[in-house]
Amino acid sequence: MIVVDIRKRLESAEGPFELVVKCQLTPGRIISFFGKSGVGKTSLLRMLAGLMNPDEGRISVNGKLWFHSEKDINIRPQDRRLGFVMQNGGLFPHLTLEENIVFAQPYGNKDGKAEQLLEDVGLSMLRDEKPHRLSGGQTQLAVLAQTLARKPEVLLLDEPLSALDATMRHQMQTYILKTHNKELLSTILVSHDVREVIKLADEVFLIEQGKVINHGSPKDLFFPNLGKDIYQMTGEVIEIAPYDQPNALLVLVGDKLVKVTSTESEVQKLSIGDLIAMSHQAYQPKIFKI
Repeated sequence: MIVVDIRKRLESAEGPFELVVKCQLTPGRIISFFGKSGVGKTSLLRMLAGLMNPDEGRISVNGKLWFHSEKDINIRPQDRRLGFVMQNGGLFPHLTLEENIVFAQPYGNKDGKAEQLLEDVGLSMLRDEKPHRLSGGQTQLAVLAQTLARKPEVLLLDEPLSALDATMRHQMQTYILKTHNKELLSTILVSHDVREVIKLADEVFLIEQGKVINHGSPKDLFFPNLGKDIYQMTGEVIEIAPYDQPNALLVLVGDKLVKVTSTESEVQKLSIGDLIAMSHQAYQPKIFKI
């Protein structure tokens, strides 16, 4: 069990606020903290990693205290068995990609895992390149491989795929899910992408103004009105035709374009770029704006 009970004064563009998080996270699941920019999500990950100290409270993982303000316990970041994929990377600039992966492994590269990790994230052809030669998306993938090389028990993901195009993002989401299950990780995800949270997370904690206001499954939180329909999916509106035409909506679902029949009232509420949830039962689709 991961227990988080902390308080921290923070600054945002709207002024100072207090981040207050009290929750218990079940091991072996993917947990997402979701909310607008500036509500303290990244700061929470940094406190879990030991890169920022709470003002007060405690953090424990599987019965071991990582931080306790009253008992003056604060385990060093390098002694916390976790991996942290940060937005601004974490590669050593003087090492090649392969050397970065080997350096991160606890026992070197005896099992050839560095080569396999680079192949898994699609960077095997760049193994001899230095980080400055990579694009933003390639850097994110390399940091993910480097982090997994550490064999963490807890994996922290801070907008891990934000620099990737839709196709690569979809592929890497599948890879993260597969790796999470294979390595029996406890994964904590911060993402602004609703579709990413829906696909990856088992449980979501919604944060507003520094407070957790709700938590539950992605379906229960984002789509409380979907009910028990047979099929559900989410996507981005790409094109809107006149409502009296069949297949009025063109929706990007993952890396596929789907034509969707909709009602006049549904079309009038939508704009290009909106994220929507769709469900149907017996060929009667229902559409909800996210």
